[in-house]
Amino acid sequence: MTTTPPTRTPILTVVLLLGMAALLAGAPPALAAGGPSGAAAVPPGGLLLGDLAGRCGLGTTVDPVSGRVVLSGGDDRIVIIPGAHQALVNGEFVYLGARASVEGGDIRIERAAAEAILARLGKARGGPSPAALAPRPVPAARAAATGAGTAPRPAAARGVPNGITVALDPGHGGNHTGARGRTGLLEKDINLDVARHARTLLEARGYEVRLTRQDDRHLSPNVTEDLDLRVRGAAQAGADILVSIHTNYAASTEAAGFEVYYAAGRFTSLRLARAIARALGARIPDEDRGVKTAGFRVIKRPTVPAVLVEVGFVSHPPTERRLATADYRQKLAEAIVAGIDAYFRNAAGRPSAGR
Repeated sequence: MTTTPPTRTPILTVVLLLGMAALLAGAPPALAAGGPSGAAAVPPGGLLLGDLAGRCGLGTTVDPVSGRVVLSGGDDRIVIIPGAHQALVNGEFVYLGARASVEGGDIRIERAAAEAILARLGKARGGPSPAALAPRPVPAARAAATGAGTAPRPAAARGVPNGITVALDPGHGGNHTGARGRTGLLEKDINLDVARHARTLLEARGYEVRLTRQDDRHLSPNVTEDLDLRVRGAAQAGADILVSIHTNYAASTEAAGFEVYYAAGRFTSLRLARAIARALGARIPDEDRGVKTAGFRVIKRPTVPAVLVEVGFVSHPPTERRLATADYRQKLAEAIVAGIDAYFRNAAGRPSAGR
């Protein structure tokens, strides 16, 4: 299997972004005179990110390799990649109109897009109008966790953007055991172990990682509510993507292979699914059953790209024997992480086309 080489940010853009980081770090706490009630409307020419950060009281981190910019403070988080058509605002996509463009060491956002971002932040803060949005102080604990108001955190691996949060969802747990192999191997245990291995690998690469469950427990005895709580937890963690890890089962002992699901019409999720499927195909001996669409709640309800990975059939005796070993679970985790890594490395500068 071949993989797409990582997208490189041009040297000039890197220089401009480094200058922008300094500019944003010195942005005033509020640009509009008169406090919340007297804040100025967005001018016809739009806003530079430095102005947007100042209006909202947000700290800034910039990854010089990918160009990814993260504005954060309090419960707010804005993620913008130069060249992209969308920004991620508190877990929801906002269409930018034209691609975000570098201008004089800063990034300019069109007026309509800036107003939409301010409106989204205003709604989260209790409903002030976009023009009247006032800065909110950044709690010390949140600032320490997100890097708000500090210098950019160095990337742990070349080409991996800073500030990315990955939500890993080990499927089932507690009373929801999931599939059971013929030797008694439980899906919920496989899913959790693979997710834990993946978390360790992702954190070593500089990603923030949140697991929807840390141990053998269900989030609710009701299956639907359990799934909704997983989606909600990922959103509350500010996750940029959600990867749900599962193990398959079939009545026939001949069914074998891995497959990756995404919700129909969500093209960014499709890119993520393809990246993970390619990585699995290159690293494990199982059959590639392809990337497929499905209406699973855990991939349909998130507002960020989300996929569900079926790592193999526990009902297939050879696969069950492999799944019972720590080495194979580690290989599965390595493949999933490689897919996530490839997705983000190749995402910089590409227009987003949905979730």
